[in-house]
Amino acid sequence: MTIYGESRPMDMVVDDVKEDSYLFDAFPDELVVKMQKEDLLLHSHDWVIKTDTYAESQPLRDFFNIIATDNEKGEEFVVAVEGKRYPVSGVMFHPETQLRHIIGKRDGSLLGKVNDEVTDAINFYFSEHVRIQAAKTMDTHKFADPEFGERMEWLNTNMGFTRAGAASYLVSFGF
Repeated sequence: MTIYGESRPMDMVVDDVKEDSYLFDAFPDELVVKMQKEDLLLHSHDWVIKTDTYAESQPLRDFFNIIATDNEKGEEFVVAVEGKRYPVSGVMFHPETQLRHIIGKRDGSLLGKVNDEVTDAINFYFSEHVRIQAAKTMDTHKFADPEFGERMEWLNTNMGFTRAGAASYLVSFGF
């Protein structure tokens, strides 16, 4: 299933996003509601994880909670997950707006992407989530594999993730 260049809403799976999830902790309630009702979340992917696949995979079920889903042509797929025991989360859409110039229309916006103050707020709160989780990781999680732990410590230190806060954030580094 391909969903490319289309902004869509998401369906929350958890009953109370503030109580049952840490992914959207920092988000104002009204912004979460907009993400559920308006076409704000840009999908640009050639594949998805169907909820059926998640249900059939014991390792996925043991590690992740599904927070939000979406439907395409009658098939439900996973849109947001978070780790049950680790500060790991992920979304199957692109909240960032800084890359408006990469695949653009003449006005500089991404094809299919709504670019306005609301999407800028979504981007801000996702980056704040990443910063908060990185700080938690440095303070509370040790890695069994010393080499991996050293790489993560280097990454957190060199990307600006510190116990005092972060001057920048990281979406993907390729590790």
